[in-house]
Amino acid sequence: MTMELLIVCPECSSARVSKAIDREAPLNWNEQDKIQLLTVPDRRSGDSPFVTGRILKHLSRQSNLTSIIAIDAKIELNKLIGRAIVQTPPGILVFERRVLPQTLKALKLDWLSEMDYKLRNGWHHGAIDRQYLEKWTKQFERLGGHGWVASGLLKVLDFWSDTRIREALRIEETGLSAFDCVAVNRHKRAGKSADAIASLVQKQLDSGNFGRILGRVLDLRTAIQSDDFNRILFVEDCLITGNEMSRVFTALLGQEDQFGESKADPLDTPELLRKKQIVLRFAVVTNGGVAHIEQFLRKEGLHNITVDLTGENILATLTPGGLNDLENNTLYDSDQCLMDAVRQVIKTCFIPIAVWGSEKKAGRAMEFCATVGRQLYKLYVEKRSKATSEKMLDESALGIRSLALALAFSHSVPKETLPPFWMKGRVSFGGKGIEWQPLFQGGE
Repeated sequence: MTMELLIVCPECSSARVSKAIDREAPLNWNEQDKIQLLTVPDRRSGDSPFVTGRILKHLSRQSNLTSIIAIDAKIELNKLIGRAIVQTPPGILVFERRVLPQTLKALKLDWLSEMDYKLRNGWHHGAIDRQYLEKWTKQFERLGGHGWVASGLLKVLDFWSDTRIREALRIEETGLSAFDCVAVNRHKRAGKSADAIASLVQKQLDSGNFGRILGRVLDLRTAIQSDDFNRILFVEDCLITGNEMSRVFTALLGQEDQFGESKADPLDTPELLRKKQIVLRFAVVTNGGVAHIEQFLRKEGLHNITVDLTGENILATLTPGGLNDLENNTLYDSDQCLMDAVRQVIKTCFIPIAVWGSEKKAGRAMEFCATVGRQLYKLYVEKRSKATSEKMLDESALGIRSLALALAFSHSVPKETLPPFWMKGRVSFGGKGIEWQPLFQGGE
């Protein structure tokens, strides 16, 4: 165990204390063991030998403890000297407003310190530190006092470092033993993530001896067309809607892309796509993305292509009703927009009540993000001269397909993530306007 802070309080105060920790500490702090809450019976909270005995018993199973905060519970300080710094705030209000925030910040156990640690050397396209995080947060505050929304978004942000991506893709001996080569889609319109993933995988291949697998990363089309490779591992950072992946296969088969420019050049012999054993492996997958690509593969008779879900925690982005609509081809309307986003889609980052406090506050946060996000997404498509309907802009206000993700990789940000994370430009809210700067510079 690596507990660093022990908070002691009577049972009657535990709910309020937990809520205070939720506000100041990282999401799921109670699963990380660094911060622990010890409650004592209300009738014994004034019994200093009893409370101290409970603390000492708890400490005997821990290591690395640096601080104790005792709220409305008497303790024998002399028996804890040398064990930890002990604070006894005069009441729970002082604990909430001053002692807890200051202590967590000093120990770097607050949510902002955790995010600073994750992002400081993690984002490839710019420097993100605590000062930058605070600057990004102030933009929300300037637009009608919505700093609390920024705090919630940063708490739910799921950032994937290079190391985390590499581990998830299992670029190691066991994860590669069944394949002849590793491939990515390196087509000129494939997007910036392909080269980043290829570089990440190549470094791993260069650092180890993985048997008979080819020692360099190939383009998927090249691998399929070569007679030397029959078992191909395709890797990418994420499978969110499944649309990008199905478009790659559509292009390889030489079929027209109904959404725009082809994502790959057609195979010289399209039938080759049906003859190679291809496994698709992603760092992040969603239930909607998996359902979409598996439906596409069944429709095209590509039974030789499978999605590797070994050890995956699948992110739920579609409701059961949405998955059923996808299966029945009723997820989208004739304009290729969601038929009913409220019923079909899970607004992922607004779900944790521990972060937002209540469904009502989560709804207010979502409304703010949608208002600002729609303006930013419109600027994004205008910058790329993409013809986009007002209906699609409405749908994309919380990110593509209204998925409301708070997801970013070290090299890129999926456009299903909320636009305030990745797009810049002039926005307004409640009559106040600012020049918005994204958290992830260059993320568009």
